[in-house]
Amino acid sequence: MPTNVQTEYGVKSYAAESLAGDSAAMHLLRLQVSRIAPHFRTALVTGERGTGKEGIAREIHRISGAEGPFSSLEVDVFAENRAPVELRGVLYLKGLDRLEPALQERLVERLRVIQRETRILVASECDLRGMLATGRLRQNLASRVGSLEIRVSPLRDRIEDLEAVAASMLRRADARGWLSEDALDALRAHSWPGNLAELWTVMCHVARVPGAIGTADLPELVPSVASDTGVRLDHVMQRHVFEVLQRCSGNKVRAAEMLGISRSTLYRMLEAAGDSVAG
Repeated sequence: MPTNVQTEYGVKSYAAESLAGDSAAMHLLRLQVSRIAPHFRTALVTGERGTGKEGIAREIHRISGAEGPFSSLEVDVFAENRAPVELRGVLYLKGLDRLEPALQERLVERLRVIQRETRILVASECDLRGMLATGRLRQNLASRVGSLEIRVSPLRDRIEDLEAVAASMLRRADARGWLSEDALDALRAHSWPGNLAELWTVMCHVARVPGAIGTADLPELVPSVASDTGVRLDHVMQRHVFEVLQRCSGNKVRAAEMLGISRSTLYRMLEAAGDSVAG
C-alpha cells in the first residue's frame, strides 16, 4: 500500500468519492451543490458519519467563486473563538449535533458577525428536524444555519453506486487488481455503518491483491443494524413529541414552546407521523 494512504475512518481520504455515482440520490446532490455554490451565505450539510460531508463542502468551495480559502473547524472551537478564522472564504464547521446547549447562543452571535464576510457550511450527523424535536438545538440557531439543508445519503441507500465508488478508491490506492462479481455481491450485501470511510478502509486492505479480488481477500464485514437506526430514532422523536403534546393537553402552541420549535415545524412533524390530534 502506498505510504500516503491512510485507512482510519476519521481520515478524509475518501473525499474524492463523496459525489461519485449515478444513483438518483447522487444526481440530486450534484444538482444541489451546483445550484447553491455560487450564491449561498450559510448552508447545513447533514449526513451520517463517513458519508463525505467535508468532501462535499470542499466541492462547494471550489465552484463557489469565493475569494478566500477553505477552512475547517470544530463548531465548539469556533463558538468559543479559540482559533483564528480566515475571512472571505468558506468556513466549514463540524459537529453541530455535538454542540453543548450552553455554547449555542454564543455560536449564534459569532455567526451573526462573521457571515458578513465569510460563507458558512455547518455539518451535522443528525438532521435539523430531529435536533429540534429532541431539544438538542435552539430555534434561533436552527433558523440561522438551516435555511439551506443538503442531505447526504448513507451508502446503504445508494448501493447501486458502490461498484463505481469502490473502483475509484482502488485506483487512488494504486491497487493491483479488481473486484470480482462475488466480492461485489458481498460488498453490496453489507449495511456499511461506516459509509464511505468504511469502504475506503476495505479497499485499502485489498489494494495489494493482484488480479481478481475475491471474497476470501476481503476483511471481515461485521453485520450491523445501522440501517434500522434512523427508523428507531424517528420513533423516539415522535414519542417524545406526543408525550409533550399530551402533557400540554393537546395544546400545540404550548407544546411547540416546550419543545423549542416553531408551530409550523410541529405541525409538519405531526403530519408526517400521521397525527390525529385536533388542532
